[in-house]
Amino acid sequence: TLFKKNIGKSVLEVSNTSDNKNGSFFVTLMYKYNDYPVFNNNLHATAGKNGLISVKGTVVSFKKLKDIEYSITPTANILLELLSNGDLKTEFPEAKITSIRLGYYLPLGKTEASIYAIPAYEIEINSKKVYFYDAREKITSDAVLLGSKNITK
Repeated sequence: TLFKKNIGKSVLEVSNTSDNKNGSFFVTLMYKYNDYPVFNNNLHATAGKNGLISVKGTVVSFKKLKDIEYSITPTANILLELLSNGDLKTEFPEAKITSIRLGYYLPLGKTEASIYAIPAYEIEINSKKVYFYDAREKITSDAVLLGSKNITK
């Protein structure tokens, strides 16, 4: 299992499983930190009846570096900012919020050795796209869009 490979169950949770129809399963695992989801990074594993077959994705470990606490912007403030998102208006003229979650955003690319997790809101629109907004209050005068991604199912 993944836990035997020093990827602790306290930082992972299964977000999706699917049967590969060949005796194996494809499992998507989402990171969590302090019981909040970590957005923008997953592990993808294939497992069979004899155990783990493969794991793909970035292995992330968490370490508290500073004793900094942030006040979190109320959800209503982020939703008001979302109304002025030009990309959203163009892509979804009849936008409906289908999910909102508070968690952490990891702005990972392919070269980072370390990075700070940013408190963030994940806002899902029409079950097709998610937007990530910085949830820290008073970091800047406006809400900060951290990124977005299309939902593939």
